[in-house]
Amino acid sequence: MKQRLSKKDRTGTSKTKSGRSKQSWFFNSIGLLFILVVVGYFFAPYASMHFQNNNAATLNDKQQRVMFYSAQCSDCANVYPKVFWHNVLDFDQPSKQIQTINLDAPTNKHFIAEKGLIATPTFMNLDNNTSSVITNSKDVNNYVDDIDK
Repeated sequence: MKQRLSKKDRTGTSKTKSGRSKQSWFFNSIGLLFILVVVGYFFAPYASMHFQNNNAATLNDKQQRVMFYSAQCSDCANVYPKVFWHNVLDFDQPSKQIQTINLDAPTNKHFIAEKGLIATPTFMNLDNNTSSVITNSKDVNNYVDDIDK
C-alpha cells in the first residue's frame, strides 16, 4: 500500500494536497473572516434601516424612546447606525432601547399626523412626550449616553 508523504517546500513547511502551505490557508481564512466582519458591521445597519421597521401599528410600551426616520433621508442614514448598534448592545434591556420606525412605510404614515412630526430623524421621549430633531452624530451619541446612565 502506498503512503503519501507530505511534500516539503524549500522552507520546510508541509503543504496540503492543493500545494498551499497550511499556514497560508490559515491566514487566508482569518483574512476572509475579518473582511466578512467588517462588511457585516457596515451592512447590518443599512439592511435594518431599509428592510425592517416597516409595520409598527403602535409604539412599544417597553421602550420609552422612539426614533422616527426616513430611509431616504441622508441625516437619518448618518445617525441610524449609532442607534442600531446601541440597540444591539442593549438587546436584553428593553427599557434602554430606542424603537425605530420607518416613516417611508405606508403602514407607518399615521405617526406623522398623530405625533406632529415635521422632520426626520425625530427622537421622541415617551415619558415626558418631548421630541427633538437630531441630525448630528455627536448629539446622537450624547442622547444615547443619557439613556445608558
